Amino acid sequence: MLETRIVTLLTDYGLRDSYVGALKGAMLSIAPHLMIIDVGHTIAHQDVIEAAYTLKGYYREFPKGTIHLAVVDPGVGGPRRPILAETRNHFFIGPDNGIFSYVYQQEQVSQVIHLTAGQYFAPEISDTFHGRDVFGPVAAHLASEVEARWFGKWVEDFIKLPLPQLRAAAGALAGEVVHVDRFGNLVTNIDLASFYALVKGKRYRITAGAESLESISRSYSDGQPGQLLALFGCQQTLELSVNKGSAANKLGKGRGLQVTVQAV
Repeated sequence: MLETRIVTLLTDYGLRDSYVGALKGAMLSIAPHLMIIDVGHTIAHQDVIEAAYTLKGYYREFPKGTIHLAVVDPGVGGPRRPILAETRNHFFIGPDNGIFSYVYQQEQVSQVIHLTAGQYFAPEISDTFHGRDVFGPVAAHLASEVEARWFGKWVEDFIKLPLPQLRAAAGALAGEVVHVDRFGNLVTNIDLASFYALVKGKRYRITAGAESLESISRSYSDGQPGQLLALFGCQQTLELSVNKGSAANKLGKGRGLQVTVQAV
C-alpha cells in the first residue's frame, strides 16, 4: 500500500469555476492516496511574482517529501517549459516562468527536470489547461513512487525572476515593498537581522513615500485606529500596517514602493 503523500495547491484559478475540482479529480484518479492541501486559489490573475512570494511563505512549513504544485501560468500552451524542481526536502511542479524564484534563492536545488515524458500526462492535453493535463498528473505519479528523473531531462537554464535586493550603504538600508497582503499590509524585503545590525540601539527613521516613522510596533493593534505602524511580521521582515485599516490605501502605493531605514 502506497504511503500517503501531501500535495499542496497554489493557483490563480479562483473558486467559482470548475478548474480546481478538475485538477484535483485528475490527480486523485491516478493516486487516490493523495492528501491534497489547498493553500490558495485567489492569487491575482497571472501574477507570477505574487505567487512566487506566497509560495516562499509556506513551503518550508510542510513535511519532508511534500510536493508543491504551483500553477500561475500566463504562458500556458506557449513555448514556456513545464518543470519539476527537486530540493533536499521538497518537490515543486509548475511552469518555468519564474514562479519558483524564491525557492531557487533559498534552497539548494538538486535538479530541475523539463517535463517531457508524455506517458505521465493526461491522454489528451488541452493547450489551455496544463494544470489538469500535465502538472497534476505528474504530481500524482511522483507521489506514486515514480522517480523524478523519469519525467524528462535535466536543465540548467531555468527561469529566475530578478528579485528585489536589499541594499545597505552609508548608515542606511534601502528596500522595497515586495507584497501586499489581503489586509493591506505592505510587506518589505528588509529583514530583522539587517535592521538590527544597522540600528544597534541608535535612533532611526523609516521612510516610505511621504510618511516616516521612528519606532517599531509590536503588533497590528498598537497605536490608534488609522495610525500608520511599522513592525516585523511572521516572516521576520518589516511591514507597514494601519491599525484597523489598510497601509496600501493610506499610502496609495503597493508593490515596488521604496522603503528606507536611516540611522540618525
